[in-house]
Amino acid sequence: MAEDSGFIILTGEWVVRQVCADLPARAGRFGPSLETIALNVSVSQVQRSDFAARFRAITTEAGIAVDRLVIRDH
Repeated sequence: MAEDSGFIILTGEWVVRQVCADLPARAGRFGPSLETIALNVSVSQVQRSDFAARFRAITTEAGIAVDRLVIRDH
């Protein structure tokens, strides 16, 4: 339903923001073993022409190096 309504785009961006916000605390809790984290994102989100720019903007805003996040589409 989220895919069909387009709500998945907003949900996906929220997930990326939340992961970026949580990553420093998780890394502090789990130590250097948590260097990267994988995110599942919607194919429809990845196919958007602004996906890379939005992703980069969110990670930059959060101060998270983009290479700490691994994108997996589903």
